[in-house]
Parts: sequence; C-alpha cells; structure tokens
Amino acid sequence: MSNTALVIMVIVGFEAILLFFLIPVIVRSSWGDVAGKHPPVEPAPDAVRRRFQSFQCGLLSMGWCVHVATDESYLHLTPALLMRIFGTKPTSIPWEAIDRVTGKGRYRTARIGRTEIKGPAWCLALAEHGG
Repeated sequence: MSNTALVIMVIVGFEAILLFFLIPVIVRSSWGDVAGKHPPVEPAPDAVRRRFQSFQCGLLSMGWCVHVATDESYLHLTPALLMRIFGTKPTSIPWEAIDRVTGKGRYRTARIGRTEIKGPAWCLALAEHGG
C-alpha cells in the first residue's frame, strides 16, 4: 500500500468519525436539550416568519440553517433539512423560558435553561418584552 493511499484512508476514516459520531453527539448535547424540553407547536396564523436564519447553540453552529417564526407565545425554531439530517428537531420555546438576553447589533445571546443560544436580534430581543 502506498503512502498516498494510507493518507487517504486516514482522512476518510477521520471524516467518517466526525460525520457519524461526533456531530450527532454535539447536536444531542446542545440543541437536543432545548428541543427535548420544548416540543414544537404550530405557530399562530399571524406569526412573523423568516427562513434560513443563523443560530449557535452550545458548540453547534447552524449558519443559515434555521427557519424562525415568532408569535405572542413562542419562539418557533425549525432546523432546515441539512440540520435535521444530523438529528436536530423543531422546537417552540415559550418566551418566559428565555432568560438573560444580552448583546447589541444584529445578534443576541440568550439562555434557555442551561443552554446558551446566539441568534438574530429581531427574534431574540422579543424575549426581553415577553414576545
């Protein structure tokens, strides 16, 4: 076996470990905690919606991978197809469950239970006012 073939096998093996083992663990340890405690509900008909928003949840970064809806009661987060493949699930977070919203500019950081999320100011800033 040549050195090139060995290097390719090592790289492919590392990528397989990352893809099939490490990413699902990161998803479960960050997003899974939030989604498990806050099951999805249907957004109100008058909900404000924006598609392909960027969020970070713990170690999990979901750039342009979350569809958002906000209504009077909830922040609804629905992962795009790519993130659902890795195990992220939709969630509807009651406004009262979102604590300590901080930051200025286009993004805010908030705490949901013991998980910290960072996302667009247009939706997380609403938590400061109860939706």
